Order: sequence, then C-alpha cells, then structure tokens
Amino acid sequence: MSTHSPKPPPHVSPRGMWISKLILRSIELASSIATIGVVTNMMSNDLVTTTTVGITACSVSLRIIWTIADTACIIFRRGRRGIHPGANIALDLILWIVFIGLIIFFSLVSV
Repeated sequence: MSTHSPKPPPHVSPRGMWISKLILRSIELASSIATIGVVTNMMSNDLVTTTTVGITACSVSLRIIWTIADTACIIFRRGRRGIHPGANIALDLILWIVFIGLIIFFSLVSV
C-alpha cells in the first residue's frame, strides 16, 4: 500500500492577474524613479538638505528593490507566481507608513 498522496497541480496565475501586477509594478517603478529625479533637482537648486535626500533615497531605494524583486518573480517563476501575497501586503504597508512619515517630516521641516 502506497502512503504517498497525489501531488497537487502547480499553481498557474490567470493571465489578467499577472499582467495587471506587471503594469502596476511598472507604474510604481516609474513613480519611484520620478521621485529620485525630483529630489535630485531640488538638491541641485539648494532647496533640500543632504539629510532629506538621504532619507528619501533610502525609502525609494527599498521601494525600487522590492518592485524589481516582485517583477522578477512574476516573470521568471513557473506559473507566473509573484512573491507570497502576505509578504507583498506586509512590505507595501511598511513602505507606505515610511512614505507617510516622510511626508509628515517634510511638511514640518519645510515650515
């Protein structure tokens, strides 16, 4: 008698799902690059300090790394599966909290 249970079929994401994920991650990557451009322009015009640039660069760099990692998983994994949904939600929420903190910090510092 065999004790092996049948192997479940591999997960395959629907085409519309992974295409929409790629489109949203592309928009996210473009907005992160635009943020770097805006902050760099503000720094060249002496509108922000190096501390502000450093804080912004760290958070935007984390966002870019996460976006590239998730996009690479969607493209290269079998079944077009991205990173685990729980990890996506957790890191996206953490990064949004960081961005909200930056907005509050910059609004208080610039006044």
